[in-house]
Amino acid sequence: MVRFEDIEDGYSLEERTAFFEAVYQRAAGNQAEIPWTSEDAKPEVLEWLAANPATTGARAVDVACGLGENAEALAKAGYQTLAFDVSKDAIEWAQKRYPDSKVEYHVADMFDLPADFGRFDLVHECYTLQSLLDALREPAFAAIADLVKPGGTLLVYARVRPDGSAWETVPWPVMLGEFKAFEAAGLSMVSEVHFDAPGRSGMIPHAFLIYRREV
Repeated sequence: MVRFEDIEDGYSLEERTAFFEAVYQRAAGNQAEIPWTSEDAKPEVLEWLAANPATTGARAVDVACGLGENAEALAKAGYQTLAFDVSKDAIEWAQKRYPDSKVEYHVADMFDLPADFGRFDLVHECYTLQSLLDALREPAFAAIADLVKPGGTLLVYARVRPDGSAWETVPWPVMLGEFKAFEAAGLSMVSEVHFDAPGRSGMIPHAFLIYRREV
């Protein structure tokens, strides 16, 4: 198994980007070595997509898409899907992983997205918030929320921890109270489900949250 503990990490966008690039490069094409990827989207997301297939012309975006399994699930549900990641290596890998994909993959910074991306009927975010801390996390909530068009939906899948609890290692699970930032950005919570999901160190508290922007 590839080890990543010696890869220099940090809190700034430049440091986080360099960390992810180093992980993808060291994995050398073996997706089993990427801790945050899987063969398919999360079961909760797949269940939601099965119950909410795309209407004609509906657009979706996968935030920080990694190797693309979530974006591909959105496309399979009928959404015209755009996916982006700050890592060039991740995007190139995703395109090789799905050579016949209908997904439009881009290298892009969530804090400075091209204006022509526009806003989306469905926004999917999985494990991005937990990879950011301090000066990056608060604007990340706003950046993600801004992608949701009026009448649109946001799906959030995240590791979580109680408010005020200490955590010193990457990834940094999202404190439950932090999700109120989505409501401050104009979204309304539709539902939230809490559960434990497996990680490399055992079962970890998670949440699947659904938000909507009113028309």
